[in-house]
Amino acid sequence: MKKLFFTLACAPMLFMGCQSGQESSEALLISPGANAQTEIQRALIMAQPGDTIRLAEGRFELQNVLTVDGQEGFVLMGAGMDKTILSFAEQTDGAEGLNFAGKNYTLQDFTVEDTKGDAIKVRDSDGVIIRNIKVTWTRGPHEENGAYGLYPVTSRNVLMEGCEAYHASDAGIYVGQSYQVIVRNNRAERNVAGIEIENSDDVEVYDNIATGNTGGLMIFDLPNIPKTNGSRIVAYRNQVYENNHPNFGQIGNTVAMVPAGVGFMIMAYRDVEAYDNDIRDNQTVNAVILSYLATGLPLTDENYDPFNTNISFHNNRISRTRASKPDMDKDMGQLIAQVFAGDIPDIVFDGVFKPGTEGTICLQNNGEATVGTMDAANAFANPRRNPAELNCTINPVQVAAPNHIQ
Repeated sequence: MKKLFFTLACAPMLFMGCQSGQESSEALLISPGANAQTEIQRALIMAQPGDTIRLAEGRFELQNVLTVDGQEGFVLMGAGMDKTILSFAEQTDGAEGLNFAGKNYTLQDFTVEDTKGDAIKVRDSDGVIIRNIKVTWTRGPHEENGAYGLYPVTSRNVLMEGCEAYHASDAGIYVGQSYQVIVRNNRAERNVAGIEIENSDDVEVYDNIATGNTGGLMIFDLPNIPKTNGSRIVAYRNQVYENNHPNFGQIGNTVAMVPAGVGFMIMAYRDVEAYDNDIRDNQTVNAVILSYLATGLPLTDENYDPFNTNISFHNNRISRTRASKPDMDKDMGQLIAQVFAGDIPDIVFDGVFKPGTEGTICLQNNGEATVGTMDAANAFANPRRNPAELNCTINPVQVAAPNHIQ
């Protein structure tokens, strides 16, 4: 037990390195009860490098957001997913459940339920481990659920692993405007977007399951936010299947435009490699690659690049056991269905290249998957199937790993 405790106490210091013989402070144990909110918040405010704040098994009824602003090197640890439950069903103050900014800290082994807004927001942080955390809204999919489940934004050196996210009205597992992130061994189910990588650099996404969402795995870049033109994303060994849930996103959000039945989507990104993924039974389209121009939204950000370049989608296993059944309630679903007369290929590219970058969208060796190009650049005048120019090869994407993660 002593050796195990030492390992857990040093977990946040994986980013800095635990020294053999280093002493860790005694863990603080907090149990459910009327004073739990105050006790947890006080412990977070007072946290010092090496501290472990342990939450006992049981249900914590919390009314206010838990915040961290600048603390370093601590662990907030429950007794296990579905054993320690932080319920915000009666939340009266703040929107998020946890709203943390700091350095070299770890969150692990608990569940967060029924926040008014985002479940766990990590912002302006460097060196974060989010491990074995479950986030959910217990009433099931609903447009008034919080937008994001696990939500690191404007952060760097982040690891999310072994987590589960359910029923978020935007994205269950999200990475936004961040650098050097690993997303692995997670499950996202019955969210609008299961896993979403947005406006970020150097992200690895692997060994995850995305199922039962509106859209499974989405890699987006959007304009008019502080960090645009993300690049270097690698996604492999993910299972992306049966993402056919009706879209319950709030109108005005980008993901509210996504038709039900989209497996893998890449929009307006640079240097993306997706390989060795299992993508099946997503009934609008298994995989789609679009420029931002395909949204039909006005483009006013002069520094934003709306095109895809250097996209390599190869050696994936893609299939549908039934004929495509596109979601006709969304404009995107209607458009794809109309362009291909209802017989939608497994992989769809809108056909829009950034001028001078022809030959940088490569879709090859995806088994028997069919490929279609929409010819959107020419008002969809000449859509084609299995176009030879997309059967090409580009160099593998090299991703910078988070610092000090083993």
